[in-house]
Amino acid sequence: VAAGGGESRIVVAYDTRVVPDPRTPTPQILIGDRTVVSTVEALMRETKTRERLKVGDRAPDFTLPSTSGGTVTLSSLRGSTVVLDFWARWCGPWRAGLPDIQRLYEAPGRNEGGVLVYGVNVQDGGKLKRVRAFWSGQQLEFPSLVTASAEINRQWGLDGIPVTVVIGPDGTV
Repeated sequence: VAAGGGESRIVVAYDTRVVPDPRTPTPQILIGDRTVVSTVEALMRETKTRERLKVGDRAPDFTLPSTSGGTVTLSSLRGSTVVLDFWARWCGPWRAGLPDIQRLYEAPGRNEGGVLVYGVNVQDGGKLKRVRAFWSGQQLEFPSLVTASAEINRQWGLDGIPVTVVIGPDGTV
């Protein structure tokens, strides 16, 4: 209301553009192993198809740190059956399946009877200290490994978790 009883107007203008001016280059923003894009077209360009490993495929090799100390190289485990349980701390379905993985670890002798069981954390960006603290608070005995890059996800075709993979003594899925 203006002095003297007259009306006042407030005008609000909104910028309704959906995409930024295409003449202005948009810097690429990286968050962990994810890339932020500013357009749907850029999102589609960034899409990488992941093909999940199939039965009979050779398991991609890796060397990863363990929550119990040291490192584990997958190819060094040849001759044993290896069970890898890919996980993240926040994953409810993974937590629900943990008793089964623990029993699988215990049944053949706690990684002593030719069947080796490992968890593989693929979502905490290699924060070994954080994953180690989380793991020590669980009622789990089987060891877990920690990956620092999304390369494992790509190589193994992990488009979601949890995923459990069994690798034969010859190194094939």
